[in-house]
Amino acid sequence: MFRLNTDFIDNEIESVQATMEQVTVRLIKAEKDLMRYETLFQQEAASEKEHDDFVLLRDELIKQNVVLEIQLGLARLKKEKSVIRAPFDGLVIENMAEIGDWVSPGSKLCSLG
Repeated sequence: MFRLNTDFIDNEIESVQATMEQVTVRLIKAEKDLMRYETLFQQEAASEKEHDDFVLLRDELIKQNVVLEIQLGLARLKKEKSVIRAPFDGLVIENMAEIGDWVSPGSKLCSLG
């Protein structure tokens, strides 16, 4: 029946995807640094604090990626919900929204009969 404009949602999806790509690159670097540092730590050539910092950075980036995946899923759900379908077959008796109108959740868009 109605399709809401999704420009803002599309922008949100692109932004979250770009941030995910940045976090993924940082995560790859953190894992490589941790592997290098793991060797030094085992040879007692590096401090425990620095080793812990690398481990925590990797864990933080993994959790940040999880949060971004959730945000991406939410943005995709918003886009999916931007199509308003009639609850039953019928005729539009009264149209209360026009193309280009701003609508808010819960507002009446039309009457069906």
